[in-house]
Amino acid sequence: MQEQATSTENTGKIPSSLTKRSVIGATWIVAGYGASQVLRLASNLVLTRLLAPEHFGLMALVNVFMIGLAMFSDVGIGPSIIQSDRSEDKNFLNTAWTVQVIRGFVIWFCCIVGAWPFMKFYGDPMLLWLIPVAGLTSVISGFNATSIFTTNRNLALGQLTLLEIGSQIAAIALMVSVALIHPSVWVLVAGSLFAGIVKMLASHWWLPGISNRFCWDKTALHAMVKFGRWIFVSTFLSFFINSAASLILGKFMNMVDLGLFSIAATLAKVVENLYDQVSNKVLLPVYAHIKHMQAEELRARIGKVRRATIAAFLPMLWIIVVMGQQLIDLLFDSRYHNAGWMFRIYAAGLIPVIISGIGPFYLAMGNSLLALKLETAKFIFYVGAILIGGWLDGATGIIVALAAQNLLVYLANIYVQRLYSVWIAWLDAVAILASAAIVWAGFHFNPILHPL
Repeated sequence: MQEQATSTENTGKIPSSLTKRSVIGATWIVAGYGASQVLRLASNLVLTRLLAPEHFGLMALVNVFMIGLAMFSDVGIGPSIIQSDRSEDKNFLNTAWTVQVIRGFVIWFCCIVGAWPFMKFYGDPMLLWLIPVAGLTSVISGFNATSIFTTNRNLALGQLTLLEIGSQIAAIALMVSVALIHPSVWVLVAGSLFAGIVKMLASHWWLPGISNRFCWDKTALHAMVKFGRWIFVSTFLSFFINSAASLILGKFMNMVDLGLFSIAATLAKVVENLYDQVSNKVLLPVYAHIKHMQAEELRARIGKVRRATIAAFLPMLWIIVVMGQQLIDLLFDSRYHNAGWMFRIYAAGLIPVIISGIGPFYLAMGNSLLALKLETAKFIFYVGAILIGGWLDGATGIIVALAAQNLLVYLANIYVQRLYSVWIAWLDAVAILASAAIVWAGFHFNPILHPL
């Protein structure tokens, strides 16, 4: 594999199997994402009959705390390995693994320290014990083998998908079994810990790769720090962008309307989340393999990637824009009817993101600073949209403005793509004109209601 990668870098040619592996990998990602959502729905249907609603509420708070800590401490270990030319170097991989282990213990320490103030803020004594115990998942995942990332780089995504699904099934089996005997919130914590253990052990015993050992290679550490320092800030901004809308809208909406927005955004984000999965697990390793090509050939390859992603994801958004209200009415009862217009607006706002999206190209090129600059621009647009939309029309204005600000995100993406000479104007023009026609038709023949 290393010889093949080296040959690619020196000649600028793509391994004949790369396109095939990327298509197969994307298929695995889509299938795995679908299977994971089905398993999650099935487990929720069973567990909600065995556990009390407050158990899920407590676990939701614990998860927010854990996700926040994980994102605020993200130093980009996985992307660093995937994009690096030293991805087969044992010292590099073992140093990355050592940093990952240390990070896991640091997160757990923060859980122990932060549990008390978090408990005081929400006023539930259970959080004082739940957070430190749930925090052990960070220690467990810290010991995950680097083979997870090298397997991802080699686009063997079938193995990774089976690993994720297998750990999810194991956790569900444990939770249901324990809930039948002793229903409590600890069932959910136990499931999270067990899933982490299964994944960690399988990453060492099942995935191909080196046997990780503690190592401290200063040159490897320097490369990871140089690459990952900007990812830390980018992740912080991304966390705010993904989490702030509901918090801010809560000041403008009653809980019923906020719940409708949450449902609409969650459904629309299925497309966005699937696109992110394909970008991070398929496109990043693809770009890592082809990044040494000449500019013209690289542009041609990115063009193929963009045509594929546009063809795969734009029709999903078009369907939502045209038929979103009918989908909401089909899936939910009449109490949720007003989520329809939010669903359609949110989906329409994602169209510019898909058209201009090329995935983590800049990370593959090692330019994490540029990725931070783009994330900062998105953050500024996001805050501006909230302020202007709220001033103009309250909650409705914010929802519409958050969708519209993606036009500015599109322009920022195009500006940066032109810097790398990879922008393809005709492709954008075709996608924009087709989307504009379909959005116009959708809104004209199926008007959007304004209930707020």
